[in-house]
Amino acid sequence: MPERRRILIVDDEPLARQRIERFVRAYDPAFAIEEAENGLVAIDRIARFRPEIVFLDVEMPGLNGFEALQQLETRDFQIIFQTAFDQFAIRAFEEAACDYLLKPFTAERLHQALARALERAASEERLRTLEACLRRQPENRYLRRLTVKQGTRLRIVESHDIYCFISRDHTTCLYFSDGNLQREGICELSLGKLIERLDPTEFRQLHRNNIARIPAIRALTRSPNREIFVELINGMKLPVSR
Repeated sequence: MPERRRILIVDDEPLARQRIERFVRAYDPAFAIEEAENGLVAIDRIARFRPEIVFLDVEMPGLNGFEALQQLETRDFQIIFQTAFDQFAIRAFEEAACDYLLKPFTAERLHQALARALERAASEERLRTLEACLRRQPENRYLRRLTVKQGTRLRIVESHDIYCFISRDHTTCLYFSDGNLQREGICELSLGKLIERLDPTEFRQLHRNNIARIPAIRALTRSPNREIFVELINGMKLPVSR
């Protein structure tokens, strides 16, 4: 059974709270609703109830609506301000409010604001889900495209087109496929930085002076003096550290 959406109604007038609750129930009777009669109580309710949407009055005794928001360390809910005064509208939207209801407002007007808040809450939830998914998939951190310098020209190379990286005289040379041609360019990253940022299932450092793309390896060979080399599909041979 899905969790009920949580709505907090903050207003110092009991009749105003009852009216908002009636309008909200007319929109969807399944909402879980709590009330707060002032800003101080609202802070406690927000911490305990963790609402997704807060209907927040501006002018209240003690802490007003804006002051109550300033006391919160985090704000993971949508705000709909309701007030009898229009001079607070700019400040309300500076607080990233979904909507600003001028009293007296109709049920239809509240439903419009509520629909907007629910859509924004759903969008933010989808974004959080996507971010969590990306965090669970570390391969998304890996370099898939690199910038390569060829003379005065910069170009972008896809990782699946790369044969290998070779360090020469403190410079990282990159060899890659360009259609049926082999190209050479300069990569700004050192081998040490590259091996941290490349997918370890696709790239392997074979020697202190080279990194090879694993699918580009064609054969492993041994020289007469027992040195080990890999032969790449482009014909290059790279030494392999013991």
